[in-house]
Amino acid sequence: MSVMIFVVMYTIFRKLSRRLKDDPGLGIQPIHRTCCMMNSLVLTCFPLLYFYNLLYYTDVGSVLFVLASYSCSIRNHHLKSAFLGAISVLFRQTNIIWVGFTAGTVVIRDIENRGFLQQHDDFVSQMEIAVRVILRCFWQYLMLLLPYLMVLFGFCVFIVLNGGIVVGDKSAHTAVLHFPQFLYFLLFLTAFSLPHMIQRLRHSHLTVLYYVFKPVHVALFFASALLALYCFKYEHPYLLADNRHYTFYIWRKILNRTPYTMYYLLPVCFYTFLNIVALLSTVHSKFFTLLYFLCVATQIVPQACSSSDILSCLISCTGCTCPNTRGWCYSSNSASTR
Repeated sequence: MSVMIFVVMYTIFRKLSRRLKDDPGLGIQPIHRTCCMMNSLVLTCFPLLYFYNLLYYTDVGSVLFVLASYSCSIRNHHLKSAFLGAISVLFRQTNIIWVGFTAGTVVIRDIENRGFLQQHDDFVSQMEIAVRVILRCFWQYLMLLLPYLMVLFGFCVFIVLNGGIVVGDKSAHTAVLHFPQFLYFLLFLTAFSLPHMIQRLRHSHLTVLYYVFKPVHVALFFASALLALYCFKYEHPYLLADNRHYTFYIWRKILNRTPYTMYYLLPVCFYTFLNIVALLSTVHSKFFTLLYFLCVATQIVPQACSSSDILSCLISCTGCTCPNTRGWCYSSNSASTR
């Protein structure tokens, strides 16, 4: 499957390179064929992806069909794209989110190709233009997205017949809104793209100066992050119970080493967030960037957790330090005994 992922990644990079070549107004040099191959090879050898090739698990197949669906979509093969997206959902139910993302990018690319969305336009202007174009061409976009809507309809039928999205034990997979997951995602990106992030420090002063004059954005990010860490922090019982995985030690030795470790890492999260926004905005519209972050949040924020964990974490948010509760209190008592 690694070979197939490499091929799919290469087709995506080549298509992106052609777009950069056809649109010199972006001010970005097209990606050379050799660079496309090297980038594809690097992503194929990504540790969390490569080592799962050695296991009989669903992650690699899930990634393969999500990427294949997106690759077909950017080449305007929407029926194939929807079919591959449906197969990806069979690997992981939450891949329905990336089917929706792929469908959304179809509309965004069409609006961009019509010349309505310009890179220099602010976010509000791009949103207003996008909404007007979508309403004006509603039936055209409906027919264009029909294959993806059929996949979505089939998924809704599955939820009704199954009584929910969970296939296994539903009592151990009650969904909660775990907003700190987005911060963990940013730290994950920081760790695996550290050389690139360090390189961008040379240019980050422009981004920092840009946001100095927009303190509301900075305050909103940190206020939301503090609220998420204080009131919506959950710990999955499987994370704390199984010391055979790296995540057990990453959580125990780094992220939860002290009650304030994640608070100290918030500036790192903010820096990574700014860089991701800047990188996406150089090639795509702000509408695309918004769709990406919405799909990422929808994918990772709802976390499966048992009912007792939900209740105890809500109690701990109010300041309870009872040693019999779990959630935050669980990590300070049970984890320290391991």
